[in-house]
Amino acid sequence: MGNGYYVTEATAMTRSCHPVSIFSEIWSTESAEFTSGGEFEYTKKVIEACTTELGHVTFVMDRGYDNNEVFRLLENLEHNYVIRLKLNRKIRMNGKKYSADELCLKYKGKYAAKVIYHSRVKKAKLTCIKGCISGLDRQLSIILIYGLSDHPMVLATNLDTSTKNHLLTAMRHYFSRWRIEEYFRCKKQMLDFENFRVRSLTAINSLNFFLTICMFFLAILRETSDKNTHFHICIEAAAPIRPKVYFFYYRLADGLYNILSKARTGIRAFFKPVRPNQRQMRIRGFS
Repeated sequence: MGNGYYVTEATAMTRSCHPVSIFSEIWSTESAEFTSGGEFEYTKKVIEACTTELGHVTFVMDRGYDNNEVFRLLENLEHNYVIRLKLNRKIRMNGKKYSADELCLKYKGKYAAKVIYHSRVKKAKLTCIKGCISGLDRQLSIILIYGLSDHPMVLATNLDTSTKNHLLTAMRHYFSRWRIEEYFRCKKQMLDFENFRVRSLTAINSLNFFLTICMFFLAILRETSDKNTHFHICIEAAAPIRPKVYFFYYRLADGLYNILSKARTGIRAFFKPVRPNQRQMRIRGFS
């Protein structure tokens, strides 16, 4: 056993709040393309790809991206962002430094809201303060969220949080990021993302590309559910037990598998064979 591969992936949310991959690359620290910048170099590639494809967007990131270089990069590119902070992150307020954990003990939730957390509707309390993080001079909105887990969540954002509606919008931006956890779980369980039978990094990335296309096809089925019957046929073929879910990729993948498992021929049988035109035999001297 040795070190495995790293995956850097960015997704965008569709109108129905389902993730669609914008950038996906599997890389290794032993590959020739790996630079001393490490994971930050791939983060820069992700941000450049999202900017090229989508323009000005709001980036939502977890604690793994609580990094001064990431904050400075997003600020220089003038992008909006919502990033969850680590509890030992230092925050400057009124000339004093506090850790994020200390701020959570100092304040209580001012507003109450319902959020979808791990596919369940839960009640949360939140409050917003202004502060500066180390390595960045700009004052950010620090959102403290209570009641969802054992420890409060601390978010840093440059979005407008002047009103309660704006504050709730910024918070829900972050919770939409939990859909990517379901995205990867579906990619692993339904499409065997980690079950590779090739060894070269190029072949692994090629297989990852085809899996990404399959996930994109599931997103198309979900987004066009009001325009065609394929979505409803797949849901019916999946024979679901729960009447209502927030994430449809599992059911759509199950339905497609059940439908295609009954096929007796390959996909080539769906296309009419193209035969060359037969030459008419002629007798010389007769028209």
